[in-house]
Amino acid sequence: MDVNPRRLLLYYALTFAILLVAEVIGYGLTEYGLLDLGGLISSLKSLTLSVGLNTVILIFSHNAIINLAINIPFIGLLAYIFSMGETGLLLGYAAASRGILAIPVTYALTALMPHGWLELMAYSISIYNSMDLSSAMTRHEPISLRRWLILLIISMIVLLIAAAVETGELMVIREIGL
Repeated sequence: MDVNPRRLLLYYALTFAILLVAEVIGYGLTEYGLLDLGGLISSLKSLTLSVGLNTVILIFSHNAIINLAINIPFIGLLAYIFSMGETGLLLGYAAASRGILAIPVTYALTALMPHGWLELMAYSISIYNSMDLSSAMTRHEPISLRRWLILLIISMIVLLIAAAVETGELMVIREIGL
């Protein structure tokens, strides 16, 4: 199974960049009163109330659905951009609602935390997988469904680990009272 590490690294860097750009846009839209995600933020805060196995399952199931969509040839790119964009908008809203230029803080708390590295790597593997299969289909090249499935499974395992790590991070956040 040959994977182009340069292309995978490019997708990984692109994932961080899309997230940051969307966060800046979300911040700006919130500052101008065009974006209000208060209800969604409140529901996300409830995750820290009772962290445990249920939280791991909740986080993993949410991310697994996104991941499956990203792996679909041809439409995976749209799912990828939408997912990273939506997450970035949410982070931008969270930053703006604090009343200060907190983009570096919210970005660091998501993209640069261990669960963020893992989640973004899983999504990068998935967009690589989708684009690779889409390219092969467009060029009428032989398609390796086995390789596609192996990369999908790897990305899902990484997401499961990320969900466990994120739950651990939420436990720490709850303990220190943030």
